[in-house]
Amino acid sequence: MGGKVTCTLGEVKQRADFIIYWGGNPAECHPRHFTKYTLMQKSKFLPKGRKDRTMVLVDIRETKSVKASDIFLQVRPGKDFELITILRALVKEQHVTDAQIAETGMTREVLDDLVDVLGRIGHALLLGSGGGPDEASGHPDPDVASRDPR
Repeated sequence: MGGKVTCTLGEVKQRADFIIYWGGNPAECHPRHFTKYTLMQKSKFLPKGRKDRTMVLVDIRETKSVKASDIFLQVRPGKDFELITILRALVKEQHVTDAQIAETGMTREVLDDLVDVLGRIGHALLLGSGGGPDEASGHPDPDVASRDPR
């Protein structure tokens, strides 16, 4: 599993003014990520550091990372694909019904507010995680589970 790498962590630190953590808990799994790369660092392009950045956390449950986020979207389990599809449609100003939105556990108002923020950003970063426990080991972090000797 993986995504397409489109920038380095140095570029993230310098330019990312909008960060989405999707399905992860960086405060516990990657505690230095906030301070070294995504949220706290000041840079040439973001001289105020955290004040210049917006963080969104999308997860099925509240974690310690919620405290660091500006926006928390608690998506229903198994509805991540539907939510990202709806967000894509809303950004492209396509029709989405309230019933489709409700399936994800969201409200139209919350998603419209997020889409409004998305329209004002400069450089966005989406960091995703496999989420959920690894079925073979039962470990909550699939990256750790793959190295788990159990």
